[in-house]
Amino acid sequence: MPLSAALRYPSLMPFAKESFIAAAKAAAASDDPTRAVRELLAETVRDPAPIKAAFAHVEADEENFYEDETLSLWMTRFQPHQVLPPHDHGVSVHIAVYSGVERNLLYRRPKEGGGLGEPIVRETPAGELLSLGPDGIHAPTAAGDGPSEALHVYMGKLSTVERSLFDWDTGRTVPFTMERFEGLVRPKGDVPGA
Repeated sequence: MPLSAALRYPSLMPFAKESFIAAAKAAAASDDPTRAVRELLAETVRDPAPIKAAFAHVEADEENFYEDETLSLWMTRFQPHQVLPPHDHGVSVHIAVYSGVERNLLYRRPKEGGGLGEPIVRETPAGELLSLGPDGIHAPTAAGDGPSEALHVYMGKLSTVERSLFDWDTGRTVPFTMERFEGLVRPKGDVPGA
């Protein structure tokens, strides 16, 4: 029977950025990094109060609080009135929601000349996890009236990975830049399924 994340990483309780970083690095270096990171995240979001306290000062909707060659750690906050554009990450990502409900529109990679097609809608409430592979395409938002907040563990150095954005209407792939990303954000009412 595998040890739980709390037993393997006893310094994790209660949540503090420094101990979470150390635990995430150990999980990413383990023999089964996907399982270890998911176990760590599942254990971490069981008690959301210290996570909320650790990021209470963050006014932006995201904060990259650690990055090295093997992983990038982010706090993200998605707003209910807007949908971020369809994009990939180029690396696997594990998302642990600790407040609200994150709604993701999940798309298949478009074929040459084809659009994005109909998304699969996946809601992830507080306390649950969602994982996407390197080629996974999602357009996130928050379900309900309030924001969602989550810890994202990217299995690589996100700031240096070649990533793609996808045009809402044509599905055309364009290189990821923050300027393009912000230009493709849409009001929730303009995105079917959101």
